[in-house]
Order: sequence, then C-alpha cells, then structure tokens
Amino acid sequence: MKMRRISMIRTIPFTIIMVVTCFSSLSNFAQDIMPLLPQPRHVERLEGVFSLTADTKIVVSDAVDADLQNTIELIQRRVAEITKPPCELTTAMGKTRTPYILPGIIGQNEQISEALTVMPLKEQPQTEEGYVLEITPTRVLLAGKTGAGLFYAAQTFLQLIYTKEKEGMSVPCVRIVDWPESAFRGVMIDSSQGTLPNVATVKRFIRTFGELKINRYYLYSEDTLEYPDQPLVGEPGGRYTPDDVRDIVAEGLKNYVEIVPCVQFHGHLHNVLRMEKYSNLAEIPHGGELSPGREGVDEFIENCVKYLAETFPSPYIHVGGDETYELGTGRSRERFPDRPAGEIYLEHAHRIHEIIRKYGRIPEVWGDIILNHPEIIDKIAKDTRMMSWSYFERKDDFGPLVEPFAKADLPFVVCPGVRNWMQIYPNFKGMRTVIDQFMKKGREFDAAGILNTLWIDTCEELHSLNYYGFAYGAAAGWQSGTPDLQNFEKAFAWSFHRDETGEILNAYHEMLESQLIAESLYSGSSIRLHWLDPFVEANQKRIVEWEPKLREMRLHAENALEQLYRAKQQSLRNQDLLDFIEYAALRLDLAGLKLLYGPEMSRIYRAARNSNDSKQIWLAAIQLGASTKANKCRIYDLIFMTGNLKALYKDLWLRGNTPYNLEGTLALWDKEIQKYWDMHAAINQAWDESRRTKTLPPPEPLGFFVD
Repeated sequence: MKMRRISMIRTIPFTIIMVVTCFSSLSNFAQDIMPLLPQPRHVERLEGVFSLTADTKIVVSDAVDADLQNTIELIQRRVAEITKPPCELTTAMGKTRTPYILPGIIGQNEQISEALTVMPLKEQPQTEEGYVLEITPTRVLLAGKTGAGLFYAAQTFLQLIYTKEKEGMSVPCVRIVDWPESAFRGVMIDSSQGTLPNVATVKRFIRTFGELKINRYYLYSEDTLEYPDQPLVGEPGGRYTPDDVRDIVAEGLKNYVEIVPCVQFHGHLHNVLRMEKYSNLAEIPHGGELSPGREGVDEFIENCVKYLAETFPSPYIHVGGDETYELGTGRSRERFPDRPAGEIYLEHAHRIHEIIRKYGRIPEVWGDIILNHPEIIDKIAKDTRMMSWSYFERKDDFGPLVEPFAKADLPFVVCPGVRNWMQIYPNFKGMRTVIDQFMKKGREFDAAGILNTLWIDTCEELHSLNYYGFAYGAAAGWQSGTPDLQNFEKAFAWSFHRDETGEILNAYHEMLESQLIAESLYSGSSIRLHWLDPFVEANQKRIVEWEPKLREMRLHAENALEQLYRAKQQSLRNQDLLDFIEYAALRLDLAGLKLLYGPEMSRIYRAARNSNDSKQIWLAAIQLGASTKANKCRIYDLIFMTGNLKALYKDLWLRGNTPYNLEGTLALWDKEIQKYWDMHAAINQAWDESRRTKTLPPPEPLGFFVD
C-alpha cells in the first residue's frame, strides 16, 4: 500500500472514564485460553490490566503508510462504538508518559524492534500474516509482519476490550504470538439464487471477516453481476453494478479480505440462457448450461472475463463448473456423438483456461465433475486451483475428495458448507462435523485452506443467521487443529456478542436442537416442513406419529425465545442480529403448531360430528372458528400468526437485501394465509349446513382425516 503522511498536529479527541475492573468474564478462561476468535497460537497471561482513558495515545512516527493508517482508524472506529468521540491520535514517538498504544510493522519501526529484541518470545510469527501482541499496564504493542498481520494484531486487541457501564474499558495484560495455519481462509456467499444482499450488508460481512481473520470473500453470481456489454444478463434491481463492485472491493482492501468473483461458465446459467439472445448458446434450448464449442460461447465467456479482470483486482476467477448434468445430452452430443462427456468437459475447461490466462488471471473450478471423470484429472492445467466441495457427513473420511488432486499435483481448497440451505435455522452441528473431518483430511494432503460456503436454495434463507458458521470456519482455518467446541462457543459469545450471561449461547443451543428435530422429520428441510399442508390426508396421518417430536421442537424454540428476550435487555454487540434468530425461533414454533393443529382440529370436528351433545358441538364451533365467539381459535391462530410472521420476515429481508425476488417469495405466505381463510369459510359453511340438516358434513372435504 502506498505511503502517505499525516500532520504532526492532527489529533482526534477521545474521552473514556477511568476504570478498574475485575474482568470477571475474561478471568474465567484458562491461563493459555482467551475468549478470542480465532484462538491464538501462543498466549501468555501477564499481571495487571491496561486501562483505556482520556490520556490514552496511539503513538506513531510522522510517516504513516496506508497499512498503519488503516489500523489506526480501525482502533479509533471500534473504540468509538463504545465511547465517543474516538481515540486521540498523537504522532509523538516515545515522548508520552501516559499509557499508550504502539502499532507498527516489524522491521519498519525502531521502537517496536527494540521492544521485540528484549521480549521473551518462545517463537517468532512464522507467516506473513503473523503478529505479536503484548499488553502491559502501560503499553499495548501491536507488531505485524505485514499490514495484514498488524491489522490482525489490532483485531485481537479489540476483542479483548472489556467494558462495564459507568466504569469504562480495560484490557487484560497478555503476550500473544500468532499466525495462521492455513494461508487460504475464505467464505463464499450465494448472491444469485434468492436474496441479493445489499451493498451495506456485504460490507458488514467483510468487516466481520476482517475481525475473524478471514481473508477471502467469494461473491457468487450466476446472473447478479451487471456486465456493461451484456445488459441482458440479470434483471434490473437484481445485479451489482460496477460501482457496487468497486465499493465492495474497496471495503475488502481495508479489511485485508480479497474479493474473488465466483461465477459460472459451465452450468447454473438458466437465468441467462432463458433469454432468446443467449438460448442458442445453451446445451438445451432455454436450459441451464453452456454448450461447449458452440459458436458464440467463447466470445460470451471472454466478454465476461474482460469485465471481471477490469473490476476485481484478485488474481483468481472462480469459473464454476459444478453439476453439469446436461453436458453431452443436447447440442454437444450432436456435434461430438462419439466423445465421452468427460472429454467434452475437459475441452471446454481448456478454452476457459486460455481466456482466463489471457487476462492475467488464474482459474479456480469446483472439483466434483473432475472427480467424477478421473480419466481427465491429469490433463487439467496445473495452475488451476481445485475447489473440492462436500457438505454432508461421509464414511470415507473425505480422502477421495482430496487425495486425487494431491496426487495430480493440483492445488486445492476444501469447501464445506454452513448447512443453511433449505433450513429455517442452520444445522451448525452437521456443519461442524464436516468442517472438522474435511479440514483434517485436507491438511494431510496440503490443502491450501478452507472455503466455507453459504447457499440459498429455496429463495427463503436469510444470510444474517449464519455468523456462527462463519466464525467456526474461521477458527478451523486459522488454528492448527480442530477447534475445541466449548472454548469456541464461549469465545464466540464474548467476541461477537459481548455476552457474559450465557443466555445467547443457550439460545443458540436451543435453536439448534429445534432445527435438528425439524430437519429430521421431513425431507431434511425445516423450510419444507413449515410449508407442509397438515390438512392433506397422507400428511395428517404422518403428523400423528410426529406429535411428540413436534412438541419437543416447539419447546426448544420457545426456550430460545425466552433466552433471546432476556439477552436483549443487555447492551450487546451485533444485537440487531438477534432479531433474525428470534424470527427463526418463531417460525419453527409456528411450524410445529400448524402441524399439530391438523390432527387436533380433525379430532375436534369428527368428535363433534359424532356427538349428540349440543354443548360439545357448540364448543367445537368456537375452537374451530365457526362461532361469533371464535375470535381466538385455531384457524385464526394460523391466519394471524402466519401474517405477523410474514411481516417480520419481510422486514428482516429488507434490512439486509434488495427487494429483488421478495414479492415472489412473499406469495408463499400470502397463499398460506388465503388457504386458511378459505378453510375458515368452509368450516363456517359446514356449521351453517348443520343447522339445516342437523348434522355436520363429512370431515374429509374439510381436510379432517384422523380421529
């Protein structure tokens, strides 16, 4: 980063009340364990605390390069989140007698070099992203091997700041030497199959990734990048403009997060190929995959690559290449009737490689198709980085997903997933298992690192429920071994939420238990479970078997709600994100209630139909909504609870996303509400008819099948 200077007299005032604190939450950790994400490699607890006060200075030389300035501004900004105005900046070097913060690059700052010379370090940081952090009662030393290392030292320091209302801020004294185990630590976020995160949300992701020492953000796009020379790719309001991309890239630079375009030049292009202009490029007209070798395909790809190379400074372009199910079934089969699908895929991959290299970039590709065609693996260009993905538990310890690439001398990254897709709340338990096993096997074969992926498969999943998953992937990539779950979760609750009560962590646990039950009941998807119609015969009979589990599912969700309500009384970090967990708890609770109501309403109706007791029939009318006194009844519950949850869902969607795809998604909720109104009318009609016929109509047309 370019050098620049700051004025010798530039200062920004900062006022913080003097503090003496016991650090009750921090002192609960073992001598070598601190509530930090990721957990540092070497930690030595020292005596005392460093108190941030009105006299605190950030000490620098008069020449400040962009890396150092970036770290100074980070410290000022984060401290200002707690107490304003931000920390006073002084350029006095070694002239302050007050407690001070000394940031710098190792080898570029004489005062830091002198301090490191006498510091009893067991080991020096071993990689370019490594750092030394020493906190004493009088000084905070932040020393990075590079700008990124300095930035990470500051992030660790900021995680340790402890605040108490009316007392102020302090930091426990500690000496840390740290560096990452894996150089590649990334997250891929699907921005193309449902919700489109707005730029503010993307920038929040990036800032959080910087905190977690994640250094790559893969922006996944099938048709959500606006290509100036391809205006029909994507829809207005559903694309990131060139200015958006530049804004995102700039945020990445400030947080040492490389922004990598993750696109598709093989399959997953239906939204593009459904256009008549592009349909001729498809393997099958209006299908989802480009047809290798077809006229116009290479020109289309090159036009896109040219824009990506101009807009994204990353040396890599992820070209997709996964799940090419149509390959060899359409136009390419007509042109190459005797060629195996693997060879057709390989030829297309070679042409993409040539185009990517023409623009000075290096291709990355999903590994599944190449693993499915082992005969082509030795023919893949050796500079292609393979992104080997797997999202579910396996019995073969993930070896078949990494060993072939290692044997072929191809660089590779392991790519697990957050397990959020098709779920109301992510399955973090399954995610942890896959990350632990996949990373262990990947490191045995020298994987470059981890790319934790987040997919939006139903258009309903909300991105902001996944920060726990981001944090776990970050810990797995930075730390040298499998993260200790108990220490990780305590550190997550502290560093991400500043929660000392345990209520946030309990809420996460209760949500996971509720989600696991929901996922186990129907199609492995809690979203599908929520939309299951309990007034269809086969479903209603199945629900009878599920009733104990549904009640258990609801109790876990309701326990989470209680924990969240109490937690919200605190002043927490990222408190707005608790609203998303609250929504997920309410939705799991409603899903269980709705399904339980199916057989429950059926039993009420069928019992009333078979009864001669007028009071029982009258009570059934109230319970089912066929009475003027039935303003509180089961069918009204379904109508208004669904409507209220829809309103919350819409609000949360628009907090973090553009309106793109929102109306189509809300139609699911509208359809559900209308279905219940129609049922309400049918129930009332049944009682009206019974007044004439002296008996209730048959239950089956109303959706009541079980006794």
